[in-house]
Amino acid sequence: DPRLRTVFSAVMTYQNFRVLAFAMLASIPDAGGIFIRSKDFRFAWQSMRKNMRDIVDTAWNEDATLGGLEGRHAALHKMAASIGSISERMNHIALAEQYGSNYQGEVAQKFNDFLFHWNGLQFLTKFTRVMSASVGMDFIEHHAALAKNENKTSQRYLDELGVSAADVDTWVGRGRPAWGIDEGTTTTDKNAEKIAQAINRFV
Repeated sequence: DPRLRTVFSAVMTYQNFRVLAFAMLASIPDAGGIFIRSKDFRFAWQSMRKNMRDIVDTAWNEDATLGGLEGRHAALHKMAASIGSISERMNHIALAEQYGSNYQGEVAQKFNDFLFHWNGLQFLTKFTRVMSASVGMDFIEHHAALAKNENKTSQRYLDELGVSAADVDTWVGRGRPAWGIDEGTTTTDKNAEKIAQAINRFV
C-alpha cells in the first residue's frame, strides 16, 4: 500500500533525525576494521600515517582525474573512483542499506540524504573506504614482495584476495593503473581488473 509506505517512511525519517544526529561519532570505530583486515596493526598504522594527506584529499575531492597529481596519489584517486569509494551515489547506497532508508519513498530519502550529509556520515563513509583502499594497495604490494621470497602466510593473504605476486608486480610496473572505461585515466585489461577486485575485497 503506497499510503502505508509513506507513513512508515515518515516515521523512520523522524526517528533517524532523533537518534542519528551524532551517528558519525558512533561510527568512528568502524575504521578499526582496516586493522583487522590488514592482519597487522603496525603495518596498517604506518600505511595510513604515510599516506594520510593523499587519503584526505582523495576523500574530499570526487574528481579522480585532478590535474597535477602524480605517482601513488594519482593512483589512489583513480583506484578509489574505479571501486566506487568516492562516488556519492555508491556512498548513498551504502548508507541507505545500513540504515534501511533504501525502502523509503523519494521525499523521505532526500531528507535522510540531507541528514547524512549534515551529520558527517557521508564524508566518514567515504573517508574510511578511501583509507581502506589506500591500505589495501600497500597491503598487496607488501605481501607480493614477501610471497616472492616464499612466505607462505603472505601467499595465503594474496590467495584470499584472488591475486598473485606476479599480478601485483605487473600492475606496479605499469604505474598502478585503475580498472575502468574512462579512456586515458583507466584501463579495461584483466590485470588491472584483478587488482581492483582484490582491493575491493579488502575494502
